[in-house]
Amino acid sequence: MEHASLRRLPVDVNRIQIDAPPRDFRLAWALFLGALIVRLAYIALRDLGNAVPTGTDAVSYDVFARAILAGSSWLTHPGAELFRPPGFPVILAAQYALFCGNMDVVQLSQAFVGAASVVLLFEFGRRHVDRKAALLAAAWLMINPLHLDFAGKLLRENWLVLLNIAVIASLLAKDGLATKGLIRTALLFTLLMHIDSRYVFHLPFFALYISLAKPSKQALLGWSRLTASIKPTALFLLVVLAASAPWAIRNAVAYDRFVLIDPRALDRWANKAKASVAREAESRALPMAGFEARKTAQFDSLTTEEQAAFRAGIRPGSGALTKATFNLTEFWRLYHNHSEYRPFPDARFASRWSLEHNVSSLVFMGLLLPFFVIGVVRGVQTADRVILVMTAFIIVHTLLHVVVHSVTRYRLPVEPFYALIAMQSIVKQSRVMQSLLAKGRATPPAPEVAA
Repeated sequence: MEHASLRRLPVDVNRIQIDAPPRDFRLAWALFLGALIVRLAYIALRDLGNAVPTGTDAVSYDVFARAILAGSSWLTHPGAELFRPPGFPVILAAQYALFCGNMDVVQLSQAFVGAASVVLLFEFGRRHVDRKAALLAAAWLMINPLHLDFAGKLLRENWLVLLNIAVIASLLAKDGLATKGLIRTALLFTLLMHIDSRYVFHLPFFALYISLAKPSKQALLGWSRLTASIKPTALFLLVVLAASAPWAIRNAVAYDRFVLIDPRALDRWANKAKASVAREAESRALPMAGFEARKTAQFDSLTTEEQAAFRAGIRPGSGALTKATFNLTEFWRLYHNHSEYRPFPDARFASRWSLEHNVSSLVFMGLLLPFFVIGVVRGVQTADRVILVMTAFIIVHTLLHVVVHSVTRYRLPVEPFYALIAMQSIVKQSRVMQSLLAKGRATPPAPEVAA
């Protein structure tokens, strides 16, 4: 049964999901166990014994988590190294405490988060898109090599993938625009913001959707419609602000300023002082010849994104359009030369990672691209609310990183939506082909005309 065809804008929220297929608990458990086994095996092979590689983001998360366990000074007198949003360090600190600091067990426990993402993607797709497409997308996420490579890393990507799916699933749920649903979505989104503070820039997307999607008999641009949309939008924003208030108060105490989540991140963005080839504040005063010589000498110690930017020709003074083009290319990049892109400089696998990345990206992302485009076009033509929301979320996420900063792994949280849209398109195409073949077999041959 085609469930997506029943969703058109405007839509009565109370009628969403009436025809959703029943849950298949055995299949959901099979997906969870399959994803868990694949991730545990991958982590055991690739990550154990290398939990916090030097020079990676994992170091700052590890330092923050240990500071949380050490006492309360991280709340009132944080050191310069405690600059991350608090969400993931708090989660990591809880894992350290639960597993008595055993890093191998902490890494293996990350597999449960990835396995939960696979099941949640299936349940979301089954209810809102198509059961077969949801199963294919879940299988895609289960064995995707790039997602597997971050399965055991002490990084926030695992949680971002899970929470992105959870937030969109909550927003599009049957009660998503009711008071209960709005509060649930707001709390999930607040957690997401406190794991990655850049998600604060997604707030306009959620506010706009809630204000436009609330069913109303009034004209779209009428005053009555405007006043009717203010209440749910205001409720969502107020819950986000209230849930963020404790950490904002902490920031006011610790830094003597009022900032919602991450004052240090705001300072880095405002001053362009983040350690990046494209953003080094001091490099503008350095002659270009000196800049080139210094970066060439320091190349091996640069981060992967710095190396990519340097190779791409990004220099101090590069225009905004040049940097935006580079960020967009890097965000959706499917191919890297030699070994220029590796999540970690792990000598055991450094020589193989570039080939792995290129093959996995071309297979798992590149082959789906035409079907993704077809799915988006069909979603626009039919005003499919779910496809439109997923597409808009992908676009907003992409634009954010085009403006701010981008590497390939920042794409991971929206990739499940990309796969789900593409898989729906593939399933529809296959059904059309099957229908045509069935009609061809059922059509009787034309009678012969007598001479």
